Amino acid sequence: MEQNKHYFSKEQIGSESGTETAKTALFMNKKDNVATLLSEAAAGDIVMVKASDGSIVCMLRANESIVRGHKIALKNISDGNDVIKYGFSIGKANGGIIAGDYVHTHNLVSGRGRGDL
Repeated sequence: MEQNKHYFSKEQIGSESGTETAKTALFMNKKDNVATLLSEAAAGDIVMVKASDGSIVCMLRANESIVRGHKIALKNISDGNDVIKYGFSIGKANGGIIAGDYVHTHNLVSGRGRGDL
């Protein structure tokens, strides 16, 4: 994961104890720029992003409330760029998306199931 102001080390969060209270998101493919929340996160919560093998990929702060099962941006995604989940594009960013943002229909134009593309 690229490092920027949205990412935190365990030391910045407060050592290992900080990971105990962090919300968890699942990251499936090294191409992904979003992860799926395994529990609801409130704005300001630290989200620990884990790979399928349980290793910690990164930790970042949720910019807004995110519902369980929905997506959090792992890095900035410019307007019109692909949103990647499970290694595949699931649509295009509709406006700029910042690392930690909730990614859903308000800022993602789906490319799936559309007959007009």
